[in-house]
Amino acid sequence: MKENKENIEHDLEYYQSGIRQLYLKTYQKYLLILLAVMLGTAIGIGATESIVRWLLIAVFLIEAGIVVYLFRYLRAETFEAYFQQIKEQLPNEFHKMASIEIQEDDQAYYFSDDQALFVKLKKKNTRNFPSKIRQYTLLVGFTDEINKNGLEQPLQFFTMISLKSNIRRIIKKKY
Repeated sequence: MKENKENIEHDLEYYQSGIRQLYLKTYQKYLLILLAVMLGTAIGIGATESIVRWLLIAVFLIEAGIVVYLFRYLRAETFEAYFQQIKEQLPNEFHKMASIEIQEDDQAYYFSDDQALFVKLKKKNTRNFPSKIRQYTLLVGFTDEINKNGLEQPLQFFTMISLKSNIRRIIKKKY
């Protein structure tokens, strides 16, 4: 048990830069979408008159506030706090989780546990990190779905065991 914990912590430290890239990519995607919406609002401000213009200015200021809020997550200290939380939680829950069924197609991984948990990770948005424990691999990614924890915990972590070439068992729930 202690050896597995040390191996998982080693894996997380070893792949910290890759996890940071996925973390930053998540917020960059949010910012890009928000900036496109802000551009549309700015065009609307120039094309309208009177009361509608003032409403669009208010919406633009709210959007600018959200951009400032998102920049908070791009700071190095915020990532370090997030990474330390994952580093503490992942090894402790490694053997406690029930099996999660994985299904896979050409574009995504689907994780379900008696229909109580359903996560769709697009293959484009995931990284597969081989573990120091030979039979395991760490799958890290983010979903396109926005939920209440999506801003503070954007990445999904799954530890997978390769049983056969196409059959896998998942041991870790999402964070």
